[in-house]
Amino acid sequence: MATPGTTSTADLPPLRAWLPDYVILALIWGSSFMLVKVSVEEFTGVGSSFLRQVIGTITLLSFMLIGRHRFPPRALWGHIAVIALLMSVLPGTLISISQSYISSGLAAILNSTVPLATLVVVLAAYRDEEVLTRARAFGLFIGFGGVLVVLGAWNGFGEVSWIGVALVLASVVGPAIAFPYTRQHLSGNVEAIPLVATQILFSAIIMIPWVLVTGVTHSAVTLGPVAALTTLGVISTGVAYTLNFRIITVAGATTLASVTYLLPVVAVVTGALVLGERLAWYQPVGGAVVLAGAAISQGRLRLVRRPSSATA
Repeated sequence: MATPGTTSTADLPPLRAWLPDYVILALIWGSSFMLVKVSVEEFTGVGSSFLRQVIGTITLLSFMLIGRHRFPPRALWGHIAVIALLMSVLPGTLISISQSYISSGLAAILNSTVPLATLVVVLAAYRDEEVLTRARAFGLFIGFGGVLVVLGAWNGFGEVSWIGVALVLASVVGPAIAFPYTRQHLSGNVEAIPLVATQILFSAIIMIPWVLVTGVTHSAVTLGPVAALTTLGVISTGVAYTLNFRIITVAGATTLASVTYLLPVVAVVTGALVLGERLAWYQPVGGAVVLAGAAISQGRLRLVRRPSSATA
């Protein structure tokens, strides 16, 4: 049975209705880790996140003006503000700060725990309708075991920055709550562009007091970080969040959460090609284990069962 926060396999629409947006979103968000890494070379983590929201707001309000859209009803503004905090402000800022300590590829691998965290939230929020099945429990166990592999537990966790790791793992909590919350409260007939434009606008407003305290830059600004930040605002925020809401309203929260399966691949490739990053061998291996656990827990990767013996 599909819950307000999930979509059952039987209820999924045809692939052509959401797959192109899904792939484009994965490419955009996967490469955004590399762009964030470039931006925080000269912008503070908070400043990078704030300016990304500001540029994204301008982009999305331009889309609204061109399409002659109206803002969502005021009755929804409270829900949109919650989504802004959970899906934009917290993860965007924490991941930006984290990349002053860890590589963009490692940040993306750790961020792939979002589907696992989303499942935990859905199970807790919809206890009357969702059951912790054996497959889900096994998937969660495998997934969180994969996190230990990513961190190199057998090495005493000495080869990673715990500050960066903790920031990324904390950042997944917001989207994990936001995905089912969005499906329940904002998946009606509200248009995607006005909805996401209002969300990013609220995100920028929420961040104003924070950025006044921390500042925007920590060194002289040059073209590279400015170009990266502009791309983050226009494409990774403006365009991507429109795709984000289209997918979640068409295919559901769990499908959208699974886009993180592709992000580490894109992030590791772009980080290596553009930034020359290198990962320890066990980090991508652990990332694959995390994704396998997420797939098992969501029923996308089924455990093989022995066929029962036929009786004569």
